[in-house]
Amino acid sequence: MREGQPTMKDPGHAPAGVNPMIPNTARIMDYLLGGTEHYAPDRAIGDNAFVNWPGETGGIEGVRVDLHAARDALGRIVGHLAGECGIRQFLDLASGLPTMGNTHLAARAVAPGCRVVYVDSNPSVVAHGQYLLASDPDTVFLEADFNDPKDILTRAATTLDYSQPVGLVLFGVLHFVDDADGPPADPGRPARRGALRQLPGAVPLRQRRGGHGDERDAHRNGQADR
Repeated sequence: MREGQPTMKDPGHAPAGVNPMIPNTARIMDYLLGGTEHYAPDRAIGDNAFVNWPGETGGIEGVRVDLHAARDALGRIVGHLAGECGIRQFLDLASGLPTMGNTHLAARAVAPGCRVVYVDSNPSVVAHGQYLLASDPDTVFLEADFNDPKDILTRAATTLDYSQPVGLVLFGVLHFVDDADGPPADPGRPARRGALRQLPGAVPLRQRRGGHGDERDAHRNGQADR
């Protein structure tokens, strides 16, 4: 098989709680990133939904270039927090699947033993994520709404030590939040501020839309919007 070529998963071996016949955004993302946690309906959507994607490359290959660039940025910023900043625990909200260099993999590439709590509101994503992390005692996957930080932080306390700094990750999600949930310039502000108020020592990871200068700003400020 060519390096990076996605493999074909057997729908008969889907984790409990995962319907492989219904396409799922997180699995489509995994497919486009070159992962293995996807099924035929996910691949069909991925192959056909982005034929008119703009850019120099364009189409599905252009989508893959853009997604890999975003995932690489996540890895660099999480690596910075785990390395230079010494953060050893992360809370990743609206995370998608914990595959293809996601937060726990990026953090542990720099500092083995980092603890991570993933949170998603999609039951299928949660079931799939819990299946993938079943043998990892330092990483858990919670089903919750990132607009309810009190519930999330209460349940995440079994894994995270709030007396120590926590990297708060919202990456590639705030542009999906409705403007009614916050000011147009920053629609995710209420959810993020709610989590920050209740999370002592939090370092928010905020990736702004833009070029490499924005990423340098994120590193310099110890911040980054997912």
